[in-house]
Amino acid sequence: MEGKQAQAFLNAYSDFKEMQDWEFSIQFYHNDEMGCPTFSSQTHIDRLIIDYVEDNFIITIFTEDNIYSFDSSNWLAFVGSEYVSFGSRHSDGTHWVIEYC
Repeated sequence: MEGKQAQAFLNAYSDFKEMQDWEFSIQFYHNDEMGCPTFSSQTHIDRLIIDYVEDNFIITIFTEDNIYSFDSSNWLAFVGSEYVSFGSRHSDGTHWVIEYC
């Protein structure tokens, strides 16, 4: 795994841990040119873990209703001041945006 991408995943995890008590808006976009998410939810994080398996980081977010998992071999992480975005390495139109509310 490239050092820059590994650091992006560590930064994403660090931001999630720091803001874990906040409410989150989680949106999934899949090849939608109009900018409307395929899936959208507002939730709190119940548990957050990071694993390192076979040279990849895996961030897993547990909420009351769902489990979201992002593997560094499949996703590019971007950390902003109010959000974290995971973009698919395999499809330019597939990404998740997780905003701090």
